[in-house]
Amino acid sequence: MTPNLKNNPNTRPGLILCVAGIFIVGLTLGFFTLHQKQHSKTAVIQPTDTTKSANAIDNIYCLIDQGNYTEALQLIDQAMADTIIPTDLSVAEREYKQMLIDNRIEEVTWLKITILCNTHPEEGLAQLRTFVHKKSPYQHEAQKLLNKITTTSM
Repeated sequence: MTPNLKNNPNTRPGLILCVAGIFIVGLTLGFFTLHQKQHSKTAVIQPTDTTKSANAIDNIYCLIDQGNYTEALQLIDQAMADTIIPTDLSVAEREYKQMLIDNRIEEVTWLKITILCNTHPEEGLAQLRTFVHKKSPYQHEAQKLLNKITTTSM
């Protein structure tokens, strides 16, 4: 025999707690949904540009490891040419995108110089001599390479 829950006064507090719980869950979900919608209106740079650049640089490193310097130099030139920043971005987004481009250009320039020092020594040395004077994360390495090249060629 099943008890009649509808008319049982002992089940009303449980029912009230259940309804209150559902109400609280509904409010919480509504708050988070509204919060998500507000944040989705904030412009965010999609990581596709960064991922694309990182993949291109990874491909360059792979080609260098394989000794395919000609193709690596071609990819470097493509990476250096990819500097277009859309005009519809906010100032902060354009500055961020420009920073990413500048970092990529520094890295691929350094890669290009190291390749040229091995494949076209005169051209590589000329670019290396210019590069050592630029403030860059690779400046110390560039100076070490220049010192090594100039001391071994004397």
